[in-house]
Amino acid sequence: MELDDLKATWQDINRRLEKNEIMNRQIIEKMIVSRTSSAYDRLMRYEKRMLILCIFCMIYFLWPLIQDIFGIYVIVLTEFIMIYCALEQLYKIRLLKKMNLTTDSVYDVISRTLHYQKITMNTMKIGTFIIIPVFIIACCFGVLTNPENNFILWSVFAGAILGLILGLSMFNKHKKDINELMKALDDLKTYQQE
Repeated sequence: MELDDLKATWQDINRRLEKNEIMNRQIIEKMIVSRTSSAYDRLMRYEKRMLILCIFCMIYFLWPLIQDIFGIYVIVLTEFIMIYCALEQLYKIRLLKKMNLTTDSVYDVISRTLHYQKITMNTMKIGTFIIIPVFIIACCFGVLTNPENNFILWSVFAGAILGLILGLSMFNKHKKDINELMKALDDLKTYQQE
């Protein structure tokens, strides 16, 4: 009788341990998915804010054209830059929307995240090393060709420099969010392989 009781107790303990292990695995997976979703949501909010900023700037930078403050070349260049940036934002939002943790495999989401990260880094390089310097040169050219608007042009130049500094600091935070998403996806991949 004692042996049967001991066997029954042992089986009961095994069932409880299996239940606890299943519950613990579910809790851990939910935590990792939650962390991944949180990082994803921050990236999506950032991209949407940047799209709104681009649209606002496209509209705002039409004011100097109406007021005839800058030459047409500066306005056209600025509008071209803003349209390019808005299209980049739309593309990145589309990439983010393609990532779906509930239906896609972790490997697919990691692959899309790496592509998104590459596009984001390239966009930053293009903006930092090509677009902003071209804009600054255009403003300087505007100062040289239109000296009566020096104050306004120097203000725009200072605003471009300030925008560059703010943009770089925002980008660094955005880069951390991308890295956090990659870390969470790696954790999820490791967890699912166990």
